[in-house]
Amino acid sequence: MVHSSKCTCGCGASAEEHKMVDCCVCKMSFIHSCVDLTITEIRTIKTKKGLSWSCKNCNTLSSAISELKAAILSLQADLQLKSVNDDMFEMMLSELNERNIRKQNVVIFNVKEVNSLDGAQRQNHDIDVVRDVLSTVSSGIDLQHIEVQRIGRYIENGNRHRPIKVKLNNAKDVHTVIRNTSKLRASQSYNSINISLVNCVLHSRTTLSIYRLTGPEDNLITIRRLKLNWTLE
Repeated sequence: MVHSSKCTCGCGASAEEHKMVDCCVCKMSFIHSCVDLTITEIRTIKTKKGLSWSCKNCNTLSSAISELKAAILSLQADLQLKSVNDDMFEMMLSELNERNIRKQNVVIFNVKEVNSLDGAQRQNHDIDVVRDVLSTVSSGIDLQHIEVQRIGRYIENGNRHRPIKVKLNNAKDVHTVIRNTSKLRASQSYNSINISLVNCVLHSRTTLSIYRLTGPEDNLITIRRLKLNWTLE
């Protein structure tokens, strides 16, 4: 007796096993004529290792799943891009803030250092000298709230005097100082001292990190980290 199976496509017909094909996804059985396959094709699918067949409904579902996966990947990429854009925005804000702070900074060169391991003693000496230097340049500068900081690491008995970064109260004081630095040449005490603007981020350690934003055309920001002792631009 030849065994027959019923087609699950809804036609209600039945056929022998060699005329039936099973979907590899939903495992439902179909007559070859209902799914546009020949008996030879069905035999090939069943006998060849690695071959499989899926019905129209499963193909549609598989396609929908692939589209959904693609949409998810696209959404993930958009979220990642948004995160990168947010990071770039924070970097740009930080850079603008640094630039605004640097507008209040000047650097004083050739101020002799006190040869002492006592950091507080060296700091107090630098503050007194800086105030005296700035008062020589102009009498209209507020000297009570300035911040004074040597650039670089202190070396005992060193033969090189580190520059001093001075943060003034406002950009107006900076312009006043720079405009009147020529007055130092007439001073017997400070005629070897120079004052300059600073255009880079300075840190009180031997390694200085400089971050620059580039790539205006393609909206990409490249951050470079340079290592050097101390550099003024």
